[in-house]
Amino acid sequence: MLPVRQVIAGENLLSVNVFEQQERNASKINSILNSDIQLFDIVMSVESALLIKSRDLVARTKFTSFGTVPTLVTLVYRIENSDGENVFTENDEITVETEKTVTKEFKNLELGNGEYTLVLTTTYNENVVDEFKQAFKVKGLPVSKTSIWSISICIIVGISGFVLYKFMKRQ
Repeated sequence: MLPVRQVIAGENLLSVNVFEQQERNASKINSILNSDIQLFDIVMSVESALLIKSRDLVARTKFTSFGTVPTLVTLVYRIENSDGENVFTENDEITVETEKTVTKEFKNLELGNGEYTLVLTTTYNENVVDEFKQAFKVKGLPVSKTSIWSISICIIVGISGFVLYKFMKRQ
């Protein structure tokens, strides 16, 4: 059986070693944060995953920096169809210091009905590459033969009513 004093000394020694390791880890983290290397928390989302028109696609990307050095970030937006084929590509660059939200509107995007994936690739510090994917669907307006007939009948009735009104007003 070990004397109590040695067991206590052993526990104290262990406590000191754990504390020293925590101090070393904190020191390493601080040196990374204070260096020119930047790390980001990046979140990308789309405003709506079900679209009537593809040009209604809006993506928001939020960058939160773990430092204060302005960092150039290259953004590559790609859209792939359901077969994995690239149907759209656009590049952009931004500078992020602490926090930034980028809203990307695809006003000139012309895609047919179908399922697609928006892929955002970010590159910063020359070699840090992240990729984000968000699926979306272009559905278009539901137009049926019944709705076309209904609209046609309304137009015909409206024109007939106008002609009848003008005819009765003349008499």
